[in-house]
Amino acid sequence: MKTLKLTYLFAFTIVLVSCKNEFGSQDTINAAEGDYQYADTAQLVNVAQNRKAKKATDPFDYFDDLDKTNGMVASRIKLPKGWKRSKTEGYAFEGPGQMRIGDVQMSPNFYYTWDSNMQYSYQLNGVHNTYPLELEQIVEEYFTPYAEQSGMRLVSTHQHKEIAEKYQAFLESNFRSAPTQIMVDCVGLEWVDANNKKYYTILRRVISKRQNQLSWSFNNQHIESPSNEFGKAKKIHLDGIMSEEYNLEWLHLKNQQAAAKSNQQYREHQARMASLRLNSTSSSYNKSVGDTYSEILDINHNGYLKNSNIQYGGHQKTVNMIGEQVLIGNHGTGEHYKVASGSKYYWVNQNGKYIGTDNINFDPRADKRINNVQWSKFNVEQ
Repeated sequence: MKTLKLTYLFAFTIVLVSCKNEFGSQDTINAAEGDYQYADTAQLVNVAQNRKAKKATDPFDYFDDLDKTNGMVASRIKLPKGWKRSKTEGYAFEGPGQMRIGDVQMSPNFYYTWDSNMQYSYQLNGVHNTYPLELEQIVEEYFTPYAEQSGMRLVSTHQHKEIAEKYQAFLESNFRSAPTQIMVDCVGLEWVDANNKKYYTILRRVISKRQNQLSWSFNNQHIESPSNEFGKAKKIHLDGIMSEEYNLEWLHLKNQQAAAKSNQQYREHQARMASLRLNSTSSSYNKSVGDTYSEILDINHNGYLKNSNIQYGGHQKTVNMIGEQVLIGNHGTGEHYKVASGSKYYWVNQNGKYIGTDNINFDPRADKRINNVQWSKFNVEQ
């Protein structure tokens, strides 16, 4: 997808979040509620009346964004009274004066590495090595073609450092399994179409750098309005983005879950490495070509495999372990292991067993005798 629908362009954060004790006038309300045990009936009535009066005079309405995975409020933004959620596909909110805010649009993730081994792994896994585009290049490549087809033209651009800083601060508060440097850039794009209707897009580029590679993406969201309402519309859009409130309870839960998942993956990775290391160095596996049970190498389960007399119809290739090793890798998990050479393809399971084969069609996940565990395909990298 080279062009994005311009009617959808423009960036909030894809994750709008909000601290429970920061929602609107919640701090004031909590303070009053905390005094209830000391208040008489008249005071309680007065508190309720003050709350109702404050709500009536508040010029804004608040819109929660729910995390469907756990039902928690992930975020909240505020918009002037008179705005409502849109029922039109491709739009998030609608306001007076034919003003509309589009849905957030997210690009796919792109990857770049300067490491030769990783570049080779990219090639094996069909990943394009794409250096981050500058914001101007993103506009030219992804936005301009559709604009030209739709009779729209770019009027002006504006830097929004404050939006970039706010979004970067949120991203940095998310759990990362490894040290990661995050960089966010933001620009506003003003467009006009043949009917003199105007649009204001907030475009953000995010770069995450870690170890020997980086990933990058961009997101965008827009507001549109008649020309005579554009100044007001633009301010509403910018104020809405900066009004994002972060639910720290939701964020804490998500970080806990991410950390637990990362720790589990690390333990599995370490166990796998230990098992594969034993398998590839153990002298008990220096067996001759034709040894049926060297098809799957795992010193911890060798006895079980022999007793079960598993056969695979010649799919696997017996490894003659004469000390030669090859590096295999899985780009999806980032794992790399040195194993006995002699096969074109390798499969590794969660228990540390690996299968070497020359049959491109062989897939242990389709074999009922061994697909009770998870298998992942690894590519030969050297």
